[in-house]
Amino acid sequence: MLGAGAVGSVLARLLAERGQAVVLWSRAGDLKQVPRGVRVERDLARALAAARLVLVCVRDDALVEFARHAADSAPPGRGRTVLHCSGSLDSRALEPFARRGWATGSLHPLASFPKPGTAASRRAQLAGVHCGVEGSSPAARWAARRLARELGGRPFELAAHADAKLRYHAGAALILNGVIALFDAAEAEFARAGVAAATRRAVLGAALLRQAGRLAEGGPAAALAGPAARGEAGLVAQHLRVLGRGPRAVLYRELTRALVALARQHGRLDERRARAVLARLAPRA
Repeated sequence: MLGAGAVGSVLARLLAERGQAVVLWSRAGDLKQVPRGVRVERDLARALAAARLVLVCVRDDALVEFARHAADSAPPGRGRTVLHCSGSLDSRALEPFARRGWATGSLHPLASFPKPGTAASRRAQLAGVHCGVEGSSPAARWAARRLARELGGRPFELAAHADAKLRYHAGAALILNGVIALFDAAEAEFARAGVAAATRRAVLGAALLRQAGRLAEGGPAAALAGPAARGEAGLVAQHLRVLGRGPRAVLYRELTRALVALARQHGRLDERRARAVLARLAPRA
């Protein structure tokens, strides 16, 4: 394991708890918390020397340069595999290892990780977490799938084309990070409607979970609802009136356009109603 940040700390602990022999290398001079059963190795060449499977857990923006540096200390890679945990980069980021004969790939758990050394980090689990995997060879993809399962995760494979990993990561950012902005916007309107803080978070959280269940079961077509999907142009206009001119109104307009397009695509909205809704979305002069 190369790197003892948020991801590396959790993965090292989980593998050690499952009886795996884990060697952890970190450039940090003093690790605040070393998981039980994990051996710390300060020398990069020694950390790589006996490893058959290496997992690189460094920041996305540092990965390419780190791979160049680490590969210089790596033994010949026959029968060895190196994976990284970046969400946006694919196996090409490990090309220096590939030139030394290593099988290269990536494993990205679709989850957030707590700060290392904290109680939350010591409790974190990956049971049931989906993990995007890809690799430059069948051996690398097999190793990534096996490791994901060993960690308790559920692997799924990404396509091999050049933009596949970046498209996957953009999609993950839309749903996992975008929903935070949506939740914040919805909570702000609930607050203006007089709903207490604890209540509005509980209500919105429960509604979001129910909607997530519907989406997971039947996809967007089954979950489509609301004034945009029904073509209720007057209600859309009223929503925009109370939202005013701020960023929440901009967000509402863009999401409504996307929902109208979805409703059209799935035959839920005729052209007359669709055009009526879209006409209400033009910002007021």
